[in-house]
Amino acid sequence: MSIYASNIFEPHPAADEKYIVRGEKYRITVLTDCLLRLEYSEDGVFEDRATRLAFNRAFDTPEFECYHEADRLHIVTKHLHLRYDEKAFSAIGLEVVVNGTLDWQYGVRVVYPGDEWFLLAGRPIPPDEYYDDYVQLENGVGMWRLLPDEFMNALPDQKHTLLPRAIDVATGTLAYPLIRMLADTLQSLHRNVKVTVHCIRNDFFGGNVSVAGLITGTDLIAQLKGKLRSHTLGIPEVMLREEKDKFLDDVTVKQLEKALGVRVRILPQNGGELLKALLK
Repeated sequence: MSIYASNIFEPHPAADEKYIVRGEKYRITVLTDCLLRLEYSEDGVFEDRATRLAFNRAFDTPEFECYHEADRLHIVTKHLHLRYDEKAFSAIGLEVVVNGTLDWQYGVRVVYPGDEWFLLAGRPIPPDEYYDDYVQLENGVGMWRLLPDEFMNALPDQKHTLLPRAIDVATGTLAYPLIRMLADTLQSLHRNVKVTVHCIRNDFFGGNVSVAGLITGTDLIAQLKGKLRSHTLGIPEVMLREEKDKFLDDVTVKQLEKALGVRVRILPQNGGELLKALLK
């Protein structure tokens, strides 16, 4: 039985006309002082039927102001200020300011799923343009797209014959397949380069924690002792605190070097710089 048939909720899908701002091809409904419904249709026909998500649009709507200025339609509520050029929705023609701060432009995402969501779901990583100039990169969002792109773009610049060199690299379980792929690609082009990638399980915080940024010195020592194939261990800079000399468990880089008997090299997040660091 639907919620409508049960009479628990009586649907009111059509908003009151006095809360609707119309143009020839657009319709904007002020639902609350924090919620606007934006519609654009080339034929000027719009939908008013209820949906599973929205079956009531007849709210007690607060006051709002509507006016034209500088070739823009302005709709202003207590919390929102919409500016719209009254054309097909676009990033340059439609924007919403929230409490005085530009919060949203048409075509720019509000929510960016972390890379692990795509990986765990078995979905391909979105293309470069999906990430809107990588506005969430400092939180790791888009790293699986940007890092290999930068790495591969820098590879053609490394055409000269290299002297033999070897390095071990440690990373978390989430990034391991990506780093392993980059290492294999590099080694296929430069036979004198040996990169051994180690997948570190996060025992310190728990096995379900898969990101490299939460790997501790304790886990590195426990899982790498006696297993390194070179005299250099590369670790991503995200494993270290802001000062770049300690892990989250307060183990220092120098303590790690002493425990494993190797020199530690900090690997940058930029793909091109990562390539240089591996070949250093």
